[in-house]
Amino acid sequence: MLASHLALFYSTLIFLLFAFMDTAAAQTQPIVIRESIYQDRDHFVVETSNATYWLDQKSGGLSKLVDREGIDWIQFRMKPWGKYPASASGAFRGLPNLLFGDKHAESGFGHPGWDRASSRQVDATTIESTSESGHWQLRWSFGASDVRLSVKTSLPDARYWFLYEGPIAGRWSPNNQYFASDTSKPSKALYDYTAGERNVGRWRWAYFGDRSKQRVLFVLHEQSDQHDDTFSFLGNSKEGIDSRDGMVVFGFGRGPKGIEPLLRGSQSFRLGFLEQRGDDVQSYNTITKQLNAQLPSNSK
Repeated sequence: MLASHLALFYSTLIFLLFAFMDTAAAQTQPIVIRESIYQDRDHFVVETSNATYWLDQKSGGLSKLVDREGIDWIQFRMKPWGKYPASASGAFRGLPNLLFGDKHAESGFGHPGWDRASSRQVDATTIESTSESGHWQLRWSFGASDVRLSVKTSLPDARYWFLYEGPIAGRWSPNNQYFASDTSKPSKALYDYTAGERNVGRWRWAYFGDRSKQRVLFVLHEQSDQHDDTFSFLGNSKEGIDSRDGMVVFGFGRGPKGIEPLLRGSQSFRLGFLEQRGDDVQSYNTITKQLNAQLPSNSK
């Protein structure tokens, strides 16, 4: 009996040692920025310890967000383009999809597929995307575990939003997926965007997960505000939630009417993967501590 307990103790100790070594190695892994082509468009490809980000140089938006398993949580495609709801399987996808609508002369800035920006690598971990007019700038600061996005504008009254639009864990499977925020525990409720259904709140952070994965994607708004934020599922056909393909529609500063940007002025956000489940109360409490700790101390 004693021998079996000792064997279990030493095997656990060895496991923890190797886990610590893997974590330490990941934290010291350098961030690599290179250039490549995706969907016939120039991209910066940023490789970090737990994610690879594909940034469309002519828009300033992310077209791919790839986790450690090689799964893309955005999957932007150029086609179908501009077709509702069919483009939910392609061209609607992206992050942060900043400017939208006829009120913006530079509608499409921050959204992959649009020619609205020029992008440059500033240093070993930073990329800046500037709109053609110079009124808008996205500054991407990449870290080992997440990325910070700063939005700057010289138009204080112009409105925009921060969106995540893509398939959770790389697949359209609303029945197997969940959503949580700083004010709501994990929920598998099915909000059908096509049917006008929205989960509406005022959130500092949120995360998305799939029951088949030990991983969630989080997004965090560093500034507090009184604007509505929304979450829903948009299928790519009239069948809505029962469509064969589709995407999540999540927005900081996206009003419940749908096409309603609410944010103004300079804002900043964080996003990244957490390597753990998030669909039960215990994991939610753990993630809550992690994400609340990332909020600026003067805004909690």
